[in-house]
Amino acid sequence: MSGLRNLLKYQAIFIILGVILSLFTSLLPAPVAYGGSIVLLNTLQQIWHVKRAEKLAGSDAAYNLRIIYRCAIERLVLGVAMLAFGMVSLKLDPLSLISGYSFGYLGVIIFGLGRRS
Repeated sequence: MSGLRNLLKYQAIFIILGVILSLFTSLLPAPVAYGGSIVLLNTLQQIWHVKRAEKLAGSDAAYNLRIIYRCAIERLVLGVAMLAFGMVSLKLDPLSLISGYSFGYLGVIIFGLGRRS
C-alpha cells in the first residue's frame, strides 16, 4: 500500500513540474493541471480498490480477480470520461490536457523503473 502512496507523491511532483514548465512554454497551465488530476484520481481509485480487496476478498483469488477487473474498467471509463469532459465541455486545449496527463504518467514510469532495480 505504501508503494501506491509513494507513486501518488511522484505523480504529484511531476504534475507540479509540468504546470511550472507550462508557464514558460505555449502550453496552458489549467489544462495541464486538469490532465494531471485525471491521473491522480485514477491512482486514488486504485488505492481504494486495493484497500477494498484486502478488506473484502482476503485470500479468495477469484474475488480478488473480479475486483481487479472492475478497477481496470472503472479507471478506463473514468479516464476517458474526464478527458472527454475536459475537451468538449470545458473546451480545454487538447495538447495541454494530454501533456498534463503525460506528466502524471511520468511518475508511473519513473517509479516503476525505480522499483525494479
